Amino acid sequence: MTNCVHPNVVINAINKPFNNNKIIKNRFIGLQANASDFKLEELDNSKELKSSRPNELASKMKILYNNNFKIFGGCCVEQISHI
Repeated sequence: MTNCVHPNVVINAINKPFNNNKIIKNRFIGLQANASDFKLEELDNSKELKSSRPNELASKMKILYNNNFKIFGGCCVEQISHI
């Protein structure tokens, strides 16, 4: 389970060769996603919330679902439309 990162971060991590094994695939099954895919430098001191569009976030979450993820939730910058 991981928290407060965009699904792209997790997708990139699970696609690394050293994470391509049964132990990771069986134990790493959840994400509380941050809806923002912006770099920290872009978000720091921002005057407005920056987030992915709900359909973009959903398509990334579906990739994780297809990779054995079973637990999904929201975190920072999530709005009801993202859930």
